[in-house]
Amino acid sequence: GLFKVGEISSAAQGATLFSDMGAVKDRAFRKIKIIAAMMGANVVYLTQHQTVANSFNIHHNHSTAAGTFLSGVVYTTQLPNMEEFKKRTAGKTEFNVIEKASFKSSSSDMTVYPSKWKFRLREVKNENGLIILDGDLQGAGKFNKFRVASFDENFFYIFYEEKGVAYNVKLAI
Repeated sequence: GLFKVGEISSAAQGATLFSDMGAVKDRAFRKIKIIAAMMGANVVYLTQHQTVANSFNIHHNHSTAAGTFLSGVVYTTQLPNMEEFKKRTAGKTEFNVIEKASFKSSSSDMTVYPSKWKFRLREVKNENGLIILDGDLQGAGKFNKFRVASFDENFFYIFYEEKGVAYNVKLAI
């Protein structure tokens, strides 16, 4: 089955009146795929897809470049297993951040950079099948609720959004 991970939206705008409408649409789809992957989703169900062509109003000397807006719901076919996560983390409360990926809605690609920050875990919760971590992540401001996007033998990845920026953080187990 499919398990809901969250909601998503993406927009792309042409730089000039002569922008290629297909390229603008491709950019919007690329953005939505990147954010969905950062969230740990592998299925995107689009509920809204709006594309506007280039236009020029000769009477008012006004032009509008091509643009695409997408929104929808993201799902995963396999939720991370809470008991397996707890077993792998073995009651640890402090984890080293290996790298942090960020994606601003105005950018065309995510930025990945190494990190030496720490994550202090207070509590592991199950919210509708999603693993939610209550803790403190250096550099995340006052944000203290993170969702486990995925994990393996050596690492786990948490997702959160803050001030219009999506983050995926890789932590060592």
